Amino acid sequence: MEIRKIKVEDALQYNNYLQSVLSETDYLTSVRGTFRSTVDQTKEIIEKQLINNRYINLVAINDQEIIGNLTLSANPKQKEYHVASFGISVRKAYYQQGIASALLARGIEEARAIQVKRIELEVVEENIPAIQLYQKFGFIKEGVRNKAFYINGKYHNLFYMYLWLD
Repeated sequence: MEIRKIKVEDALQYNNYLQSVLSETDYLTSVRGTFRSTVDQTKEIIEKQLINNRYINLVAINDQEIIGNLTLSANPKQKEYHVASFGISVRKAYYQQGIASALLARGIEEARAIQVKRIELEVVEENIPAIQLYQKFGFIKEGVRNKAFYINGKYHNLFYMYLWLD
């Protein structure tokens, strides 16, 4: 398995990955069936990401297939320049194989390289494996957004978590 920055030529595979991963979990903010970017649109998005040194898009590749993804967006505002938020996803067939850990470790390295000191995230309260992963890397719960996430007819709490990088 290889972890690397996304490339423009990954656009078709990235679209396929996003469509698949959205159908495999309810814990992502996008809803299954709503991803509709064309390959050309995705190429344009990736091109913009690659020239923005405050945005990181990492992919996990196995046998030339994207099996995981981490995006990290660092705040461009002067007073919050040290802050970034991120999202992570892995294909269900690759759960519990260290893919998310490898992506997160590389994401933290990339964050340090662009002078990020605080990485933030939101996670659904019931997503115990994700919470355990974040805690393994030193993330700390700092708050709750009650009934902030709607899944299958029910409201769920979101935990705010952060990691301080020394």
